[in-house]
This record gives sequence, C-alpha cells and structure tokens, in this order.
Amino acid sequence: MGKGTSGAGGGSAGVVTGAKNADGYVRFGDFSEGGSLNYRKLTARQREDLADLLEPGEDPREAMERWKRNGDRTWKDADIDSLYEEGVSVFKAKNGVPIAENLTQAQSMAVRMDGRQMYEVDGKPQKNTGQDGEPVLNGITGKRELKYNKEKLEKNLISQMKKHYTDIQGDYDPSATDQIHTFWDDTKKKRTVSYKGYTFSGAKSKEWEDY
Repeated sequence: MGKGTSGAGGGSAGVVTGAKNADGYVRFGDFSEGGSLNYRKLTARQREDLADLLEPGEDPREAMERWKRNGDRTWKDADIDSLYEEGVSVFKAKNGVPIAENLTQAQSMAVRMDGRQMYEVDGKPQKNTGQDGEPVLNGITGKRELKYNKEKLEKNLISQMKKHYTDIQGDYDPSATDQIHTFWDDTKKKRTVSYKGYTFSGAKSKEWEDY
C-alpha cells in the first residue's frame, strides 16, 4: 500500500506524518500484543484507580496484577485476563489519519488526541470487533510511532462528523473540552452532539445517534 498525505475528511495534509499505509490502522497509546484493556468491563472504582494511581509509562496489566497481589479490595477478586480483549483494538486509518465509524468511536478518539503517542499498527483483523465496534488486530507484525498536529486532527474529526448530521452549527474552538458531549436540545427537540464549538443534530444513521 502506498504512502500518502491526505486522509479521512478532506483537507488533511500535514495532519499525520510517518504513516506508510494508505489504508491501515492506528492506535493512541502504547499497547501489549496480548490484547487491549476493555474499560467498559471495569468498575467505576477500578477506572478511578487506573486514572489516579497508574505511574507514567506503567503498563496497566502490571499495575493491576500488583494491586491484586497486594490484596487491594478493589482488585483482589478481579479476573484480570477477562478485562482484556483478544487482540489490540485500533481505529481504521487513511494515510495515518484515524477514521471514526460511529459516534462512540468519535468520542473515544476525541479524548485520546491529547498529545499521547499514536502508532500505525500492522496485524491481522479479527472477525470480532472491540467495545465500540472498532477493529481488533492479532498477529502484530509492525508498530510505528506517528507524529500528529492536534488542532488539525480535531478539525479532521469535525469534518468527518459533518458528513453524518443534517444540522450543524458553530465554529471551531480549540479551547473547548476534548470530550464529545451529547444532550437534549429543548429548542430543536432533538438529541444533539457537541464538540469543539460545534453542535451536530439530525443524525443520518443510527450509528451516529446518541442513546
């Protein structure tokens, strides 16, 4: 597959550099080839521990196993293996630019574009998908760190989202929260999505609706 400079959403030159695959997969944050942690399987307290107690650069599995060995009440009965997916969850990508295939993937992607490392990953896609319907790879054969421009990546995600809604309002605000929020708009009488100064409503498909 050839190398390129433009990706999903259009206007993406310079968004990501270092990608080798025109059509490939990317992941934010380092990972173990043994599988990706499924955060939806964690309790609220377990998620808090990982957010507050994990040392910089520490592997989550090593931390959880240590807490379990130490008899921490949050972890002593945890089946850590069951908390992991069978493979590495990734986003589909075009020239290294991640593609959101539904609203939950967009929400997951948005909070990860915070300066953390992003990798282009080579592997075999599995039939089963991850918690947000994202691809899961096994048999990892390559991993390359990519460089990205946060503001351009945010704008690219906005361009992707615009294709999936009929009513789009606002302008880009880089200071707005990194999270994609959903709410009921009493004026429009519609479920509405907000991100970086924009609001989106009138989803064109169920994959982009909020439930």
